[in-house]
Amino acid sequence: MSMKETIVCGLDRSAASERAAQFAALLAARLDADVATVHVERRRRLFAGLRRPRPARGSHIYIGGGDPVDELVRAADALDAELVVVGSRGRRELGRALLGSVSSGLMMSSPCPVVVVSPGAEVPRQPAELSSVVCGVEGSDRDVEVLRLGADLAARLGGALHAVHAFEPWPALGPSTPAPLPEPELREAAERTLGRSLRAAGVAARGHAAARPAARALEECAQREGAALIVVGSQGHGKLASVVLGSVSIQLTAESKRPVVVLPADTQLEPGSGHYELAGHASSGR
Repeated sequence: MSMKETIVCGLDRSAASERAAQFAALLAARLDADVATVHVERRRRLFAGLRRPRPARGSHIYIGGGDPVDELVRAADALDAELVVVGSRGRRELGRALLGSVSSGLMMSSPCPVVVVSPGAEVPRQPAELSSVVCGVEGSDRDVEVLRLGADLAARLGGALHAVHAFEPWPALGPSTPAPLPEPELREAAERTLGRSLRAAGVAARGHAAARPAARALEECAQREGAALIVVGSQGHGKLASVVLGSVSIQLTAESKRPVVVLPADTQLEPGSGHYELAGHASSGR
């Protein structure tokens, strides 16, 4: 009998982490995985007052006293975790909130994909409500790994995969500025990009070319299709800007109505690993 995969859930004393714990338990039930809850605080004297959510059956509790990102990365490495789940306190507190800044740090250094639950994310009541997945397509080399991650999640959740490539018809800014292409031509180009990315990834998905800002396009598609998760890639280290997604990973993890799965920078999914183990991760030497 094979061992279950493990989902690491990072907790502090906030309501944001309680929502993350709820979602981690639902996701683990749906994926037939165990949950390892990692309580992270910068000062050990705060542990006595920590209000701990009840852990899922088969989970383990670790207490970390160092840097939260380091503690979660260490736990994910030790447990060979397939996902790390954390909460975000949103855009207003990003950088000041413990897990707000942690979610950003994990996007760059986690050894496995990171699931971020924003303050406004809708946490399903039952595991069966987790199904379809919406995946952001940049038109870059990162699309292959991101689409394969989205396709695997959709298959394991028993839902459909929706691939979204957003474009914006920019207005002319002055006499010397070239006129933007007509929207039909931009849409055709976006549809070609979707097709190339899907063929390169070798996955089947319903493609959506949307004349919207990227975060809005992904959010609207998730709402329309009843998707449980949005999957995007992070380019990390200040290089989040791209022709399509821009800073969409930061925006979505702060504000999305759906939990967001971020594939960390400088990573490549290990083919045939059976879970989301990553190869070639810069910080861990995988």
